[in-house]
Amino acid sequence: MKTLIRIALLLLSIVSVRGDGIPFEGNRVARYATTVIDMTSDQMAALDQRKDTPNQPAIVWIALTEMQRKRVLDEAGFAPREIEVWPLAQAQQTCTCELLNIAVRFESGRVEVPHFLLGVDHADRFRTRDDRVAGKTKPNEQRLPTPASVTPAAGAPVAPPSAATDH
Repeated sequence: MKTLIRIALLLLSIVSVRGDGIPFEGNRVARYATTVIDMTSDQMAALDQRKDTPNQPAIVWIALTEMQRKRVLDEAGFAPREIEVWPLAQAQQTCTCELLNIAVRFESGRVEVPHFLLGVDHADRFRTRDDRVAGKTKPNEQRLPTPASVTPAAGAPVAPPSAATDH
């Protein structure tokens, strides 16, 4: 009986050690479809400006170019406007609980976008929720921003709510 309990505990400990992180083989995502993106010089500069510190890994949001978005869209069926680029070391040690629209920087100038971690753009998700609360859209609709829904610059005249045209 004690042997059976030990075996059961051993099996449970093996499952818990595995966790729910991104699976890797070497420095590449394993078992899931991915898209590899070559970054532009501007994207590289944005990543290189941010350096790792012991308490703050260099995780940076970068905007995708139209060509990059098209490639991800063609291969994954969805392409966000921006992706959160994670250094390889942090990506190998994280769980996927709240990750969305990430890419893993697996070598200089290149990132890998795991398709299973792609989803609705953060801005679209919040805009949709806010519009539903305001009664402007149905729960299954998703709107793009219109000039009337963009926050005006400081000091710019603001139209009263009754004059809004994006109903």
